[in-house]
Amino acid sequence: MIRLEWPLGAALLVLVLTAGISQAQEPVVARHVLPNGLTVLVRDNDAAGVVAVSLQVRAGSRFETESTTGITNFLHRAMLRGTARRTAVQLAESSEDIGGSLDANGEVEAAEVRGQALAVHWETLLALVAEVALQPALRPDEIEKERRLLLGQIKARRATISSRTIARSISRIAWCSPSVVRSSAGE
Repeated sequence: MIRLEWPLGAALLVLVLTAGISQAQEPVVARHVLPNGLTVLVRDNDAAGVVAVSLQVRAGSRFETESTTGITNFLHRAMLRGTARRTAVQLAESSEDIGGSLDANGEVEAAEVRGQALAVHWETLLALVAEVALQPALRPDEIEKERRLLLGQIKARRATISSRTIARSISRIAWCSPSVVRSSAGE
């Protein structure tokens, strides 16, 4: 009897889950193109009292050369170390004051500055993301700190072989193009 109960229970669970999925509404995404060519995508979710902002540009490890590997990610991380108006600590405090956070990084095909905050502070969050993107200080001492931090992370990764390293090696062989699998971290 136990053998029949488990499959029956699993089948019922699958039916319940698939019924819920088929009735779920896909969120509507509104697309707006501003006069300057900037594309804005908006997806409302009234159930959440938060807002997320993501500013993305076409850049990343796919567009880097062997001599510039990792520069997109490095630059975006350095951008969070201060702007013309605020230090890194002040940026962090400003985002925490509105119940949120800021982050930036470069990936394979995009570089991003993003933030989250309580929805009532959406204008402040948008201003913070714009400040990081448009007015990064890029102070030499902060760039050096970021450089040392990234080099330490790269050395730590190289010290251990992982399934990710093996997968990256296989991808390089399969795709015959190092740019497709180039690490955004600069390795």
